[in-house]
Amino acid sequence: MATGDITDIHFGFDDVFTGWGDRAAPWNKPLKVRYKSKEGEKTIYLFTNFHHKYGMRASDNKEVHEKLETMLG
Repeated sequence: MATGDITDIHFGFDDVFTGWGDRAAPWNKPLKVRYKSKEGEKTIYLFTNFHHKYGMRASDNKEVHEKLETMLG
Protein backbone atom coordinates (compact mmCIF):
# COMPACT_ATOMS: atom_id res chain seq x y z
CA MET A 1 0.00 0.00 0.00
CA ALA A 2 1.32 3.42 -0.96
CA THR A 3 0.12 6.68 0.56
CA GLY A 4 -1.60 7.42 -2.77
CA ASP A 5 -3.84 4.38 -2.19
CA ILE A 6 -5.22 5.78 1.09
CA THR A 7 -8.83 6.93 0.73
CA ASP A 8 -9.61 7.84 4.35
CA ILE A 9 -8.02 7.97 7.80
CA HIS A 10 -9.80 8.19 11.13
CA PHE A 11 -8.37 8.47 14.63
CA GLY A 12 -10.83 7.13 17.19
CA PHE A 13 -13.43 4.51 17.88
CA ASP A 14 -16.24 3.49 15.55
CA ASP A 15 -18.94 0.84 15.28
CA VAL A 16 -16.37 -1.94 14.66
CA PHE A 17 -13.71 -1.02 17.22
CA THR A 18 -15.73 0.39 20.10
CA GLY A 19 -13.29 0.92 22.94
CA TRP A 20 -13.69 -0.61 26.38
CA GLY A 21 -15.26 -3.78 25.03
CA ASP A 22 -12.18 -4.20 22.85
CA ARG A 23 -9.87 -3.64 25.86
CA ALA A 24 -8.79 -0.22 24.67
CA ALA A 25 -8.95 2.73 27.01
CA PRO A 26 -10.14 6.15 25.78
CA TRP A 27 -6.56 7.44 25.51
CA ASN A 28 -5.46 4.53 23.27
CA LYS A 29 -7.63 5.08 20.20
CA PRO A 30 -7.14 3.05 17.02
CA LEU A 31 -5.97 4.56 13.76
CA LYS A 32 -8.30 3.39 10.99
CA VAL A 33 -6.94 3.53 7.45
CA ARG A 34 -9.02 2.81 4.36
CA TYR A 35 -7.18 2.16 1.14
CA LYS A 36 -7.62 0.92 -2.41
CA SER A 37 -6.30 -2.52 -3.34
CA LYS A 38 -6.66 -4.86 -6.29
CA GLU A 39 -9.53 -6.56 -4.43
CA GLY A 40 -11.35 -3.28 -3.72
CA GLU A 41 -11.37 -0.97 -0.73
CA LYS A 42 -9.87 -2.41 2.46
CA THR A 43 -9.73 -1.21 6.07
CA ILE A 44 -6.97 -1.72 8.59
CA TYR A 45 -6.87 -0.70 12.26
CA LEU A 46 -3.45 0.21 13.63
CA PHE A 47 -1.82 0.71 17.01
CA THR A 48 1.52 2.21 16.01
CA ASN A 49 4.45 1.72 18.34
CA PHE A 50 2.25 -0.11 20.86
CA HIS A 51 3.75 0.17 24.35
CA HIS A 52 2.87 0.54 28.01
CA LYS A 53 2.98 3.96 29.63
CA TYR A 54 2.47 4.27 33.37
CA GLY A 55 1.30 0.63 33.37
CA MET A 56 -1.39 1.28 30.73
CA ARG A 57 -1.62 0.37 27.06
CA ALA A 58 -0.59 3.19 24.75
CA SER A 59 0.39 3.88 21.14
CA ASP A 60 1.64 6.67 18.91
CA ASN A 61 -1.57 6.77 16.86
CA LYS A 62 -2.35 10.43 17.51
CA GLU A 63 1.07 11.52 16.25
CA VAL A 64 0.90 9.22 13.22
CA HIS A 65 -2.62 10.45 12.40
CA GLU A 66 -1.40 14.06 12.48
CA LYS A 67 1.55 13.23 10.20
CA LEU A 68 -0.71 11.38 7.74
CA GLU A 69 -3.18 14.28 7.69
CA THR A 70 -0.31 16.63 6.83
CA MET A 71 1.07 14.30 4.14
CA LEU A 72 -2.30 13.66 2.50
CA GLY A 73 -3.43 17.28 2.75
